[in-house]
Amino acid sequence: MAVSRFDPIHDSRWAEYLERHPNASVFHTPEWLRALNRTYGFHSVGLTTAAPREPLRNGLVFCQIRSLLTGCRLVSLPFADHCHPFVDVPLIASARGNVRSLLPGGILWAKLLGRLITAAGKLLYKHMA
Repeated sequence: MAVSRFDPIHDSRWAEYLERHPNASVFHTPEWLRALNRTYGFHSVGLTTAAPREPLRNGLVFCQIRSLLTGCRLVSLPFADHCHPFVDVPLIASARGNVRSLLPGGILWAKLLGRLITAAGKLLYKHMA
C-alpha cells in the first residue's frame, strides 16, 4: 500500500476526517497547527495511505522542528497533551519502507508521541515520557 504526503493545514480532507473521528481533539486541528507555525515556526506534514483525492482513512501528522541542539527532526504534534496519531497497520507498515522519501530533506529523526491503537483495540505503540 502506498503512502502519500498531505498538508494538514490546507488540505480540507484532514479537517473533514477530524469531524468524523471520535478521538479527535483540538490538538489535531489545522488551527492548532497554524498556532504552532505562527508561534514557533514549525511546519506540519501528514502521511496517509489514502490517494491524493480520496477521503482520509488515517493520518500521521508531524511538525518539523529545527534546533541547534538536536538538528532537524519531526515530532508528532508537540505541546499536545492528548493527541494520539490516527494510524492503522497498513499506514505503519507502508510508511516504514519509504518514509524518508516522503518527508522534507535534512530530517535526522522523528519522535512519535501518544499511543497507536488498532481499530480492534490492539496497542501497537505507547510513548513513555
